Amino acid sequence: MGETLPMVESALGDSPGEQVLRTLVEAIALVSGLDEKSTVRRVRERFRDRVPPPGETAEERLLLGMLCALGTLEGRPAAELVPMAEQVLRVGEVSLGGWGALGASLTLYLADEIKPVEFVLTALLEHAQKSGQAWSSALASTTRASVHLWTGTISLALADAQLALTLSTELPRVS
Repeated sequence: MGETLPMVESALGDSPGEQVLRTLVEAIALVSGLDEKSTVRRVRERFRDRVPPPGETAEERLLLGMLCALGTLEGRPAAELVPMAEQVLRVGEVSLGGWGALGASLTLYLADEIKPVEFVLTALLEHAQKSGQAWSSALASTTRASVHLWTGTISLALADAQLALTLSTELPRVS
């Protein structure tokens, strides 16, 4: 992230295609940077002053969802983040791996906005299962298990956690 983002910023111009690519690179930097505890601080510093995009394209919604997750982890006010997260889920898409929806889901379920989160996580899970994406299925199921645990529906949380465990044990091992 430390090398790629500055390189992209200096190499890309202002054409619509280059703006889409810049947005996508920023979003993927957030996805990867928030995935590892040791890089969260760098991500927070890098995106501290990033103005959220309007969420009109799939790439903007991906970035917006990840900015929501970052803001939630930083403890920013729900009143500020929930409208952004709702914008991400408004379209109900499962494109770009569903990462934007997963980021927005964190914000919403911690703000007790449960119904839209359950809906989108179920859609992500169904899409991933239909298309044979075991890793995405496990991720959506794990996230949905967390939501069920948060809401106190323990039997549903256990069922989703078991599904995630089953899926993850079936994934090929990377050496």
